[in-house]
Amino acid sequence: MKKDERETLRLRVVNFYHDAASGDLKTTWNFFKREGCCYSTIYRIIQRYLQFKTTKDLPRSGRPRKLSDKQMKTMARNLNNKSGISHRVLSIHYNVHYRTIGRNLKQRTNIRPRKRIKAPKYVKEQEKRAQKKLCLSGVDIPGNSLYYTSDPSTAPANIKYKQYQKSEPKVLVWLAISAKGCSKPYIHKSKNAVTGDVYLKQCIQRRLIPFIDQYHPQQEFIFWPDLAKAHYTPQVLHTLQEKNIPFVPREKNLPNIPQVRPVEDLWGILKQKVYAQNYEAKSLDQLARRIREKIKELDKRMIQDMMFDIRSKLRKMWREGVFTTCH
Repeated sequence: MKKDERETLRLRVVNFYHDAASGDLKTTWNFFKREGCCYSTIYRIIQRYLQFKTTKDLPRSGRPRKLSDKQMKTMARNLNNKSGISHRVLSIHYNVHYRTIGRNLKQRTNIRPRKRIKAPKYVKEQEKRAQKKLCLSGVDIPGNSLYYTSDPSTAPANIKYKQYQKSEPKVLVWLAISAKGCSKPYIHKSKNAVTGDVYLKQCIQRRLIPFIDQYHPQQEFIFWPDLAKAHYTPQVLHTLQEKNIPFVPREKNLPNIPQVRPVEDLWGILKQKVYAQNYEAKSLDQLARRIREKIKELDKRMIQDMMFDIRSKLRKMWREGVFTTCH
């Protein structure tokens, strides 16, 4: 029986009880039992009416809500027309499970998470209505792919759309990691690719060698670069051999195996931190400062755990194939 049907039945029973039956419970039940109603149903309807003086459903006691009305009101106000905020971040703030956040938003507010739409990022000369300055953003980061609103038609364009531009300025970040920690980063802001000379001077001589001298003076390591051309130029290889730095030769360096390269996971974590809460940089210098700040915030224990089982993964891949380490 549906809710409106139950309400109609309660109203009919009470009206019959008062008017036709003159307050007699047995007469009321004898009339409604022909409709298939049991005695307990009629009795319960009349008793609840005599107690509460209404046939409507009243609020019932039960398990108290984990989020108060005041908290939900504050949450709805802070989320409306915003992006870059995940349910997990909110769950930590309110000390509840992340599914509790989604369930309460759905049941108690009109705020809904919606997918951001890709749209070109206009500059002033291209579109007068676009007032936002050119900036560097992480629109493709999973945490920034949703926005919250009670009415999509009133959501601001910079929230509703993931604005992008062709050939957006980018920076290149180089970092060496091991079970002992990570090196100082090199951030390349030039539009030109990193050449062998730049890689040798900025990455090998200024960062990698001091990092090895500090954390690995006993040479219990092997340097594993990726397959970029700058990493295997003659001057770079000569310097590595001269400094007695063991490295993976180019012919033995397997391509496209991110599942056994912890640095690939580290890049994903770093990007999440840099572009958390829909962060947008106004310039390459500002973005470089942000990257350096977030690298300092990386958990050293996390890096150690990522590097701990790399040898076992490589052995397993060698014995059973490259797909055995995918998860």
